[in-house]
Formats: sequence, C-alpha cells, structure tokens
Amino acid sequence: MDTIYKRYSVRKYLKEGLSSRQQDLMDHKINAIKEQGLFGNEITIHLIKPNIKQFKLSYGRIQGMAGYMYGYVEKTIKGYIDYGYVMEKKLLEMTKKDIGTCWLGGTYNKNYFNSIDEVDNKSIPAVISYGRNKKKKDNKTRKRKVFEDMFFEDELDKPLILNKADKLYPAFEALRLAPSALNKQPWRLVKKDSVIHFYQYIKKQEFNISNIDMGIGIAHFEYGLNINNVPYKWFKGMVEGTSQYMYHISVEIC
Repeated sequence: MDTIYKRYSVRKYLKEGLSSRQQDLMDHKINAIKEQGLFGNEITIHLIKPNIKQFKLSYGRIQGMAGYMYGYVEKTIKGYIDYGYVMEKKLLEMTKKDIGTCWLGGTYNKNYFNSIDEVDNKSIPAVISYGRNKKKKDNKTRKRKVFEDMFFEDELDKPLILNKADKLYPAFEALRLAPSALNKQPWRLVKKDSVIHFYQYIKKQEFNISNIDMGIGIAHFEYGLNINNVPYKWFKGMVEGTSQYMYHISVEIC
C-alpha cells in the first residue's frame, strides 16, 4: 500500500526536472503506450515534455518543471470511466518512481491545449501534470469518507464490516483513498458473497467528470487486489441501478 499512501496531488514541482531513472519510465513505459479499459476503449497516452512555463488553474497554478500527460477517448460514460482507469494505473506506476502528479479536470485553462484537436469524435476529458516532487507527504491523513458511507453488504443500506486482516481490505482501503473531483468520492460498492458491484452516486446528470473518478477508483481497487495476489475477474452483471446509484461493473473474487 506504500504507493497508495504516497500518491497525492502535486502542483509544485522542482525546477531540476525528472531524474534519468524517472525519465526512462516516462519514455519507455508511459509515452505512446496504448491501453484498453474495462469497457473496451483504447487510449493512447501522449506526453508534453516538462517545461518551466507556469500553468494557470481556476485556483492556484502548476509551478516548476512540469510535464503533462493526456489521451483521447469517446465522450461517453464508459469512455470516461476507461480514461480514468487507464490513466490512473499509469499514474500509480509514476508514483512508485517518486514522480509527483495531479489530475486537472475542470480547473485548467483548456486554451493551453488549443493546438490539440479532437480525433474521431474523441476528446481530452482531463490531463495530468507530472514532475519531480518539491516536498513529500503521505495520503494517510487525507480527508475521506469512512468505510460505512461507501461500502455495503448485500444491499445499499447495509454497511460492510471488514476486518483489516481480511485479504480484501487493501483493495477497499486503496479505493477509499483514491482522488476525486472536489473530493466527492462517488463510488459505492456492494459486496454479495464473492462478487462486488460498483455503483456511482449521482445527483443530476449521469455523464460528467465523476465518471472519470469512477475509473480512478476502480484502478485503485484493482491495485489493492494485485498487491495481495487476490485472483479476480471483471464482468458486466445483470444489475439494476437506482435514481441515485448508477451501476457500472462487477468483480468476482475467484
């Protein structure tokens, strides 16, 4: 779980830029890599190499030697979920190498990317800044909802009780600590025996930036399963959502 605890939003980077070890990861494991999300959307990752130009946000700014990572995806709910899933998995690889990152969704000035055109009805729903951390901290004390508000057993009104010694605990905790726009944490999970259903809490429209958050959360949950060597299988179940909770996908613990 060290990577999950190390991962937090970084907006200030060192002027020295990435180390050779970090740059090697970006060049050979991140840039131009094509990944497929759980819903079949293929996303090719593109990089804008680090530069010292300050990047203004709607609040604050990106400072220091920062690069930017982005990709294209269809403007659909499943497309945005896959975008969050694919990009966050790469982001966690970067975190392992002590590369600082920050998701930029509705907060950045899109004119910065005005030379990047839409491709085949696809868009860039969000970008990720990256660079060398100016200071280090961990994610353990970040403000997050408690287990009982997000994770349930059998039904959406019965809180899940999970012992820290349980093999699934790291997956739930990794998801609980995942980042989300305005810290809304839209994910809701229902565990039924060996199957876990993933829902998104919705208020108004179903298609919005929170769909990216769902993909980010799913990537964190999968990371928690992998570090504990828990076998699993993703599938789309015959599950109905409600007016408040939109169902997306399920995972079977094998």
